[in-house]
Amino acid sequence: MPATALEAAIRAAALMLVQSFVRYFIRAPKSSVAATAAGRDTAANTGLDLYREADYFANALHYHGIVTLFIQIADVLTGPELRLADTVFRQTDGFEDGARTAGRIAKAVKRNEQAKPAGLAADFTALVEKRLMKNDVFRAAARPREFIRILLSRYTKGMEYGLHSDDAFMDGKRVDLSFTLFLAEPDTYEGGELIIEEPAGERFVKLNAGSLVLYPSTTLHRVAEVTSGERRAAVGWVRSLVRGAEERETLFDVALALRQAEAAGDRALTDRLLKIQGSLLRRWGD
Repeated sequence: MPATALEAAIRAAALMLVQSFVRYFIRAPKSSVAATAAGRDTAANTGLDLYREADYFANALHYHGIVTLFIQIADVLTGPELRLADTVFRQTDGFEDGARTAGRIAKAVKRNEQAKPAGLAADFTALVEKRLMKNDVFRAAARPREFIRILLSRYTKGMEYGLHSDDAFMDGKRVDLSFTLFLAEPDTYEGGELIIEEPAGERFVKLNAGSLVLYPSTTLHRVAEVTSGERRAAVGWVRSLVRGAEERETLFDVALALRQAEAAGDRALTDRLLKIQGSLLRRWGD
């Protein structure tokens, strides 16, 4: 990449970082949000391959002090691993009513099937956890302390999951983030979009097999009715090292700037950003 493009990437990352600090420590007016989005777009448009292991899309929504960071990550799983998923989902006696694992309120609106947590299905969910723990983008966005639960779900014709939010605690552990890892190509089934409510409207998500969306567990969301084919996914819940969504977004911006500084070969800036990252993790980590 030409030096001018690298310089633009560094400047854009620095702008994002400063604005993140301003939002957190000074509580700047909402007019700063547009500049933050512009800075992020500038960084994305440089073409710099910040994360080698996966493409990513990040979008932060700021609305009356609420921060919602959505991350889409492509190619979490390889072709052979997706074929292994096909083997799991072809098991005729390996699935049960998904309502068994739903919370008291969500149970009434959940109509799907989930793999029994044993045998090949258990091996596959362990593989998903392993892949995510090695994924730079996922680690930077989630700061995972632990995976609380990972389930394999399928929806056939007529199945859906009504509007709900995920439980605050599962197995006695705080739930900070949720994810959906799509395991069927979008052209193999109709309907079945993950629909996430936002202040500005609804976000519809239907990704390629092997791609993942990560979002805060506090969001209201649903799965649209499947009208044909079979929707397959791994869904999971994460306890983060960092409790607050706004703090996680700031740390994600730091990680982005750090990668850009490393790519530019700027050792002084890299060391400074590592110091900032460590200080913030000490302040916000639990």
